[in-house]
Amino acid sequence: MEFGFCCLNVVSVRAEPSFISEIVTQLLFGDGFELLERKGIFARIRMAYDGYEGWIDGRQCAPLDAAGFEAVCGEVKHVVFDPFGVVRSGEEQVLVVRGSSLPGYREGMFGMGEREYDFAGGVVETGGVPRVEQVLEFARLYLNTPYLWGGRSPCGIDCSALVQLAFKRVGIRLLRDSGQQLEEGEEISSVGKIRPGDLAFAESKAGGHVGLMLGEGEIIHASGRVRVDRLDERGILNVETGEYSHQLVGIRRYL
Repeated sequence: MEFGFCCLNVVSVRAEPSFISEIVTQLLFGDGFELLERKGIFARIRMAYDGYEGWIDGRQCAPLDAAGFEAVCGEVKHVVFDPFGVVRSGEEQVLVVRGSSLPGYREGMFGMGEREYDFAGGVVETGGVPRVEQVLEFARLYLNTPYLWGGRSPCGIDCSALVQLAFKRVGIRLLRDSGQQLEEGEEISSVGKIRPGDLAFAESKAGGHVGLMLGEGEIIHASGRVRVDRLDERGILNVETGEYSHQLVGIRRYL
């Protein structure tokens, strides 16, 4: 078995081994993966963080030994907090984005594969008792980020990545897609029992959707852009248009 990690800021993961294929998700710096298959310059991978599979340009990642892969499969203890930070290894540097992992980070240094890196930027520790305030704060940092199908960065993000990264902030792993996330956690029977930090699942003509409850009936979600709207028994009410954009399907609690 071969392994690798994302050594650039953001790498597209596609449905098929083609540059015109749909982007299904993205690797962020520090994300590890198993290499399942090669086809020319493309590699089919399975991400260590959430088991998601797809095709990447194999030239955009670096090899990782088995011990290194086991390390990135473990608990993510340090996450980039600022919109952007700078990772350096010798004369090379990479501009990394919020939500990226820094495995083994300590006092500005960490290692990946055979390389040692130093990092300049804001970092948060994910250890300790998860607090809902930390989840909500991290989600709010993405406000006004453009919606991007498959996106996971401050330059473009989709609805399920927004909540996945918000929970990554406190060390809780969510699966990648909203349909997968709906199958996890504790079911909440009604809107009246919602707490801040709960996930509200909805649907529209475009398909499944998920958002994070902020409290007082407010929901933060990626729809056009990351925005705050209202949620009731019917669904998500767009506060700008006064119309319902999504119909409520279910509510889940992870905290």
